[in-house]
Amino acid sequence: MKQADLTDVSVSEDAQKNTITLSGKVHSEDAKLDAARVAQAAAGDRLIVNEISVQPVGTESRRRMWPRMAMMQLKRTTKQH
Repeated sequence: MKQADLTDVSVSEDAQKNTITLSGKVHSEDAKLDAARVAQAAAGDRLIVNEISVQPVGTESRRRMWPRMAMMQLKRTTKQH
């Protein structure tokens, strides 16, 4: 998955279940669909399981900061009581 927006996508194969599973994250629904198309083109008769999550650009830093901000707010709240 070395295409432009698919570098954070992982591919795993389960021969017993005849499946190829896509996981990771991309920045758009189009990129998620592109990953599935690329995988299906190479998969032959195997089933593609697309577990890729869509994380729009700019949300990464907010998600990483949220726990820290929540802890700071919690500390402020507990100090007031």
